[in-house]
Amino acid sequence: MKSKKRKKTKLSLVLAAMGIVLLGSYAAAVLIFPSENAINSVLNIATPNQIFGIQIPKDLNEAHTELMRVLSKELIAKMKKGSEKEMSQYHLGLGMTMRNEWGLWKGSSLAKYFNKLGLYHPDDMSGTILTTFWRKLNNKPLRIEERVKYYQAYWDSIKKKEKEVSEKRKAEIPEDGMLELLTNE
Repeated sequence: MKSKKRKKTKLSLVLAAMGIVLLGSYAAAVLIFPSENAINSVLNIATPNQIFGIQIPKDLNEAHTELMRVLSKELIAKMKKGSEKEMSQYHLGLGMTMRNEWGLWKGSSLAKYFNKLGLYHPDDMSGTILTTFWRKLNNKPLRIEERVKYYQAYWDSIKKKEKEVSEKRKAEIPEDGMLELLTNE
């Protein structure tokens, strides 16, 4: 009997800690110790496409649908009225929320969808979601392939520069592997 009670207490503490992470600064003032019914309801509704009951879109279309559902009409109107380039202002707020809540850092089904397209960095995924959302709002072609090529070219240029720097450093090291000390003589 004692062991069963201890397990429930541990699970309550784990879920309370999760609540603190999910609630952020609000949780500093409130600790959540869920009841057994609350624990069971969370465990029963969670699917591989959910994190703590949050539905994770499976593809770009579902991501757009979810944005239409959760964003205010005023914000959607502001996004539509703005330019495509202005969507970058949402990268740190809305973009970070998508990256974290939709599991783009953790290999969710949406992340795997983007991997199949050729996008591997969560920033690139959320950027593509935001840009194509603007295009969809403004009845413009999504041009997903163009976005994929853009990000792939970016990462290729980074790899090329890293290789050049690495080769330059190797060339600066003498053949015997010893670096001479510079003196003021």
